[in-house]
Amino acid sequence: MNLRRCGRLLVFALCFLSLPLAAVERILSYDSYITIDEDGDMTVRDTIRVVAEGKNIRRGIYRQFPTTYTDRFGNKVKVRFKMLELTRDGERAT
Repeated sequence: MNLRRCGRLLVFALCFLSLPLAAVERILSYDSYITIDEDGDMTVRDTIRVVAEGKNIRRGIYRQFPTTYTDRFGNKVKVRFKMLELTRDGERAT
């Protein structure tokens, strides 16, 4: 291999290595444990494992629960919702 070709390969390799790698952000696992009591109270515990590099997932993951339902008679019913605990990496989060 001649010196000119080696130089081109070296320049190409340096340019390639200097390119930012694409962020790999994804949900690794998502487990929900749901308990419904006889009085209708429901407790939901979600355990979510995520790889987040701050590109698309910057402020966490949002979990929504519907709080307005229609009963069997067509009436709109609004239910209460209370966050019991939130942790991040095993530590209490706000």
